[in-house]
Amino acid sequence: MTRRVSDRVRLEAGINAIRREVETQDGNQDMSDEYKNRLAQLAAIWASGYLEATCRELLLDYARRRAPTSVVGYVSWYLDRVRSPRVGRMTDEIRKFDSEVADELRRFSQGRIEESINLIVSMRHNVAHGRQPTVSLDGVLKHFDEARKFAAKMEELLTSGPIPPIPAHLPEDRALFPSNPG
Repeated sequence: MTRRVSDRVRLEAGINAIRREVETQDGNQDMSDEYKNRLAQLAAIWASGYLEATCRELLLDYARRRAPTSVVGYVSWYLDRVRSPRVGRMTDEIRKFDSEVADELRRFSQGRIEESINLIVSMRHNVAHGRQPTVSLDGVLKHFDEARKFAAKMEELLTSGPIPPIPAHLPEDRALFPSNPG
């Protein structure tokens, strides 16, 4: 059985491949400005996707460890529809699961990290709508490094701490609603 690579791992690998491409070509005049712009666009799209995938995967795992299967199915459906992973949006979604984690992430991300994440999402939006991004490839990669700090903190907070036990099964309906009590 082949194990599926998570979206966030795949997207981070893609961004790292772009980083290696730039490092390999560093100082080489063969890399045109147009090529660098295209790589910056691709990196912004993948960085935004990385944030979406990280938030989705961590929250889904959080739900799997704490909720019955029927609830996890709904959580998965819901998280598939969450887009534009700005800090405010991600912490709003996390708040639905754990307000303390959301508050800690909000405090952690204030300043440079939040600016970087929101810029990445804006760049992805601009690329998707045919506008030229205003940040260089080097800038996108630096912003991605800041975004990874947020993702690492999110993972630390959502995967640590005590996990309440999940009942092996829910009581049968008749136990909850006796048909004729007397």
